[in-house]
This record gives sequence, C-alpha cells and structure tokens, in this order.
Amino acid sequence: MTDLEMTMFCAKAAVGTAYIHDSSVWLHCSKVLTFTEPRREVNRYSVQYNPLHNDAQKWALAERFPECLVEALGHWRAMQAIHNDCDLGRTLCGCVAKMQQEKERTP
Repeated sequence: MTDLEMTMFCAKAAVGTAYIHDSSVWLHCSKVLTFTEPRREVNRYSVQYNPLHNDAQKWALAERFPECLVEALGHWRAMQAIHNDCDLGRTLCGCVAKMQQEKERTP
C-alpha cells in the first residue's frame, strides 16, 4: 500500500470523506475540528491531511481507534527488538488503513 493510499484510507476512517489534490489528501474543514491548522490551503474550506507526518493528526487517530493503537504498540515493540528504526506512527496509520480497507470490501 502506498503512502497516499494509506493516508486516504485513514482520512476516510477519521472523517468519512476526503479528496486528492496535487498528490495530497485533503479534508473539508467543516468535518475536521480537532486537527491542527493546515500547512497549505487549497481553499478556505479544506485542510491537508497527512497523519504519517503530522503528530496531532496521528494521535487523533490513536484516540479515535484505540484498538489500532494497542495492535500498533505490540507490532512496534516486536519490531524494535529487530531494528531500532520502526515508526510507531506509520504502524498505527497502517492498522487504521487496513481496518478501513476491510470495511470498504465487506458489503
């Protein structure tokens, strides 16, 4: 799964709707009240969404999906024993993305 696909699945899981513009995922502001201010605006109604690099968005996912945080922590601890560069945030986003992908597959 690419970073863009992972981010899009996380956005859908977090707020339900998102769109891609200039190879980035964007959300409508009316749906997102708890995330940090945008780095760049497409228009006054949109904010860029990138939980892989934005800690506030990443931890908002952890708060919304605690079961994914528990799974990510377990995976992260196991991977830390093998290599020290395992990213907990990326593992969390991957878990949320897989959960959303499965949700979309099931009727």
